[in-house]
Amino acid sequence: MLVVHRRIMHITSVLLVMCTVLSGIYFVSNARDDRSLTFTVLDVGQGDSLLIQGPSSQQVLVDAGPDRSVLAKLGQYMPFYDHDIELVILTHPHLDHYGGLHEILNRYTVHRLYVTGVVEKSQGYQDLLKQAKEKEVQIEEVWRGKTVDIDPDIQLSIVAPLTPLHDVTVTDLNESSIVAKLVYKQSTFLLTGDATDKVEKALIATKDDLSADVLKVSHHGSEYSTSDPWLDVVHPQVGVLSAGLHNKFGHPNERLLKRFEHRGIKMFRTDQDGDVIFKTDGNTINVFTESATGFSFPGMSGTPAYTIN
Repeated sequence: MLVVHRRIMHITSVLLVMCTVLSGIYFVSNARDDRSLTFTVLDVGQGDSLLIQGPSSQQVLVDAGPDRSVLAKLGQYMPFYDHDIELVILTHPHLDHYGGLHEILNRYTVHRLYVTGVVEKSQGYQDLLKQAKEKEVQIEEVWRGKTVDIDPDIQLSIVAPLTPLHDVTVTDLNESSIVAKLVYKQSTFLLTGDATDKVEKALIATKDDLSADVLKVSHHGSEYSTSDPWLDVVHPQVGVLSAGLHNKFGHPNERLLKRFEHRGIKMFRTDQDGDVIFKTDGNTINVFTESATGFSFPGMSGTPAYTIN
C-alpha cells in the first residue's frame, strides 16, 4: 500500500509540475503585473472585434465579430480563469459586429453593454438584447460625452453619436456607429466602428480633439469612410483595419490604401497580418502581429513589428 501511495504522490507531483510549467508559459504571455495597456484588433474574418486590456486585468470588448470565432480569440488573450468582461461596446447593430455576442453572453459574465438605442428590428439583434436582459447585463445607451475610466490613467471617451439615438430610425446603421477615443497618458487610439464620411464631417465640425497615434480604420477600409479631411484631423501614425481575406466587398479599398501610403502612415490589416496587437506603457506603443511573431500569444513579448515613440 505504501508503494502504491508513493506512486500516486509521484504522479500527482508530476501533474502539478506540468500544470505549473504550462501555467508559466501562459502567464508569460498574459501577465498583467506591469502598467501596460494592450489593445488588440482580433482577426475574426469579415467583421470587427477589438479587445482592450488594462493593467489590472480589466477587459473591454468593442464588437464581437460575425460568429463564434471570437471565442477562440478571447481564449488566447484572456487568462483561463477569467470569465468576466467588464464592458462590451456594440458600435452598431450589424451582424458582423454583434454575431459573436450570443456565445460570449453564454460563456462569460458580461457586466455592462453599451449600445446607441437606434432602432433595429432584425430578429438576431432583438434576440441579443433579450438574452442580455435575461443574463442581467446592465444595458446603457451612450452618446458623445460619456466617459469610462478603465484604470486611473486610462480613459475611454465616446465622441459619437453626437446626440441620443433612443428609438431613432436611421437609413444607414453605419451612421449610428459609436466612435470612441482611448487615451493612456501620451498614447491615443481612435476607434471608429463603421462610421461613414458623413459622420466624419460632423465630428470634424465639433472641433473636438480627434488626434490619435493609432486609427482603427472605419468599415473594414470601405471607400465611403476615412476621407482626406478626416486623416488631416486625426493625423495618425498607424492605421489598422479588420477585413476578411478575399472578402466579396473588396475591402480594403485601394484608393483608401493609397491615402495612407501617400501620407506615410503605416498600415496593418487582419486579412494579411492576423491579430494586430498594440502594447503601450503610455508613452511608447509597440505593435505586434500574429503573422510576424508566429506564436500563440503575440503581442506580449518578442520583437515588435513597429514602434511608435
